[in-house]
Amino acid sequence: MGSSASATTTLQLGVTLNSNEPVFALNTNNTFAQNIDSVLATPTTADFVTDARFYDAQGGARDISVAFVKRGTNFWDWIAYTDGANIVGGTAGTNSLIGQGTLEFNPNGSLENVTGNGFTVDWSGGVPSSSVTLDFGDQTGGFAFATPTGDLAFQGVRNQATTIVNTSAITVPSNAPVGVYTLTGLTGPNRLTLTLPDGTTSVTVADPGASATANFNFGAYTIAVTTNGAYTHPGAGAAGNITVTNTGRGNVQAITLNQAKYDTVHPGSSPVGTFTFGWNNTTSQLTVTDPFGATYGVSVPTTAIPRTVEFANGVIMDLGAGWVAPTSTVTLGTVALSQVNPGGTGVGTDGLLQLSSNYATRFSIQNGFGSGTLSAVNVDEEGYVIGSFTNGQSNKLYRLVVGVFQNPSGLAPVSENLFQQTEASGLPLYREAGLAGSATVSSGALEQSTVDIANEFSQLIISQRAYQAASRVVSTVDQMLNELLNLR
Repeated sequence: MGSSASATTTLQLGVTLNSNEPVFALNTNNTFAQNIDSVLATPTTADFVTDARFYDAQGGARDISVAFVKRGTNFWDWIAYTDGANIVGGTAGTNSLIGQGTLEFNPNGSLENVTGNGFTVDWSGGVPSSSVTLDFGDQTGGFAFATPTGDLAFQGVRNQATTIVNTSAITVPSNAPVGVYTLTGLTGPNRLTLTLPDGTTSVTVADPGASATANFNFGAYTIAVTTNGAYTHPGAGAAGNITVTNTGRGNVQAITLNQAKYDTVHPGSSPVGTFTFGWNNTTSQLTVTDPFGATYGVSVPTTAIPRTVEFANGVIMDLGAGWVAPTSTVTLGTVALSQVNPGGTGVGTDGLLQLSSNYATRFSIQNGFGSGTLSAVNVDEEGYVIGSFTNGQSNKLYRLVVGVFQNPSGLAPVSENLFQQTEASGLPLYREAGLAGSATVSSGALEQSTVDIANEFSQLIISQRAYQAASRVVSTVDQMLNELLNLR
């Protein structure tokens, strides 16, 4: 007999993160996704990593890891990854990302909000995909900013240099990666293809001709190349390059809110709404305007290290090491603040915690298991025959019934602990063990004999008389010895 496998659908993690960890130094020349890729490639650069074993639907063991990176004050990123051999399209020996999200903590270290913890894993080997939830514990809920985007996220000047001739304008949006974009001509018919800096993605469009625009749509952003009147199709081969650099990419790493401080400024008012961030070149300060229209400024240390600044209304910004102040008064962008409902009991302390202590994995519990074979059998009081399997599972296989006779004293003793049904005993009534006064089952126990009570009492009396007689003999001998000792 065997036990079938069950795919892992939930991993419960209890991890203590060290609040004294400095903010992770992101590479300011990369997008945040590229920074995550670098951690994925070299997990030892993460602040903390914990491991777990998953099972697919066929019982195959799949080892995964969850890495944590501190991106800002009370703000962390997590990524889940596994060896590429476990994933459809992955490469053995290379880590593949299977899930990622953010963690936001309250000032007291309890978990406030989690994102991205539900994801699907496409296991390799022809087994079904698994929908997995990483359970980081209950969340207290509260207020959470959306992820900064655009100029606010990158906070720097994007410089473009081009060797493409006869172009009047090239627009590379702020969320596009830095590096060298290669524009190549194709013939028959005339087309243009644009390759990204990583060399892995390209988009092909029809040649626009002179004084027209070619839009290269990469989904998340569009790069527009506008030609002038002297433009002609370059033919088969390279038409030129666009080199994009950025002096502060990824510099606003996180934005959080100190609720207690906000309440002192706007007592009894909800902070939900849009916050506008900017730079005041006159005062050399970052500024924030809250939903009530109040504007606050804060100076930024010039040292090229990760810095944390807090406005008077409780808004906290974590800036990367490469943050560079704009050279003019500008609006950097807007970020929405929303209300996050509590999750579970809302205690926020039964899973992930952020405390001033060493990193620790307190527990890691997943609900999947592989296949197993029967290793042991026992019976409980209710008569269930329970099988224990090598995969740690226990299943109720069968159930014993108890025969109850209307006249038990009418049963005929056979031998040892056996009785035989008679007309006097009547037919047995089969019941579940312990139900309606029927006997319970004692696993591993065996009644050694069936005895005749009258005969046993007779034997007991005989034994008692023999013991009394023997004791009389001992008493008499003792008296005789005493008399002998008293002779003079």
